[in-house]
Amino acid sequence: MREPEERVRLAGVLRQLSAAVRDYGRLVTHYDPIGRERAESDLREHLDAARDGQDRLSLVLAADPAERPVGWPLRGELVSHIDRLRHQLEPGTAVRSRPGAVRSWRVPPLVSRLQQRLPTQSLK
Repeated sequence: MREPEERVRLAGVLRQLSAAVRDYGRLVTHYDPIGRERAESDLREHLDAARDGQDRLSLVLAADPAERPVGWPLRGELVSHIDRLRHQLEPGTAVRSRPGAVRSWRVPPLVSRLQQRLPTQSLK
């Protein structure tokens, strides 16, 4: 990542992913409908911006290995990891952390029960 444009674009994608992680956290901790809708909308907005930034970053990082042999596999791997993180933050996407375990952004059962009791508050 020697070119300034590469660093600027990577920083932009990481900034959007950071905001998406924050929105993801809001989505799973708010159980009032309005807060959840707002968090999901913000999450989708940041994920869309991250996808657009990733596309622009991929164009800047694309290189012919014969012309720029140093680091070309790492550039591809970086884009691959960004893509994986972005997909795992998509609302409704289940994430496998170990064989047989599935996690999702959907509200855990305990939180769901709390939602039914206190519909206007959010978890801290």
